[in-house]
Amino acid sequence: MNYFNTYLAIIIPCLCLTMACSDEQRVTESYEMSGEKKAEGAMKGGPDGKRVGEWVFWHKNGQRLEQGVFKDGKKDGLWTRWYNNGAVQNRGHFKDGQEIGEWNGFHTDGKDEHRGSYKNGKHEGLWTYWHENGQKSAEGIYKAMNRDGVWQGWHENGQASTKSVYKNGKNDGDWIQWHPNGIVAGEFQFRNGKQNGKFVWRGIDGILIPSLSGIYRDGKKISDLPGK
Repeated sequence: MNYFNTYLAIIIPCLCLTMACSDEQRVTESYEMSGEKKAEGAMKGGPDGKRVGEWVFWHKNGQRLEQGVFKDGKKDGLWTRWYNNGAVQNRGHFKDGQEIGEWNGFHTDGKDEHRGSYKNGKHEGLWTYWHENGQKSAEGIYKAMNRDGVWQGWHENGQASTKSVYKNGKNDGDWIQWHPNGIVAGEFQFRNGKQNGKFVWRGIDGILIPSLSGIYRDGKKISDLPGK
């Protein structure tokens, strides 16, 4: 290899590296009216290109809103979101811009608000939710973002609030609701997302409310309850 070829062999990779680096540009975005910093990160392909690497977003009050990594313009890896008081709102992973794996959400005081998993950006499997006082509020299974099977609900005092059944995300089967004092509030029957069969409503004292009760077919009331 002569001197000229040796020079080219050295300088061309260096030029390519320089061009690759110059293709990424640091960008800062601001709120239009107030001027506070809104977001900061790198763009590949100029200001109108794709977000890459770590990005940080802020609330208008200066608290962080969201932080994580972009890959070819899509969220990728661990992302965290905050309330405007600085407390973590939720945390989980992305792949190709879609949520995957376990995610955790929190109330503003840091207590658990929800926990569950995603598959291809959709709720999947067991999800659990909590009230602000730490009592469990709901629990059940998702299949491709749709509620499926039996779901349980609870009031803030720990009393059961609902027992419901879903099929492909639609109300299906026998449902029951309770008042916070444990008295049955309602008993319902659904089929394929529509009211079908008895609908019985009771007050907090357990007394039947005839005007809200009846027999339904395909979502329409066809009669009052027998003997009422």
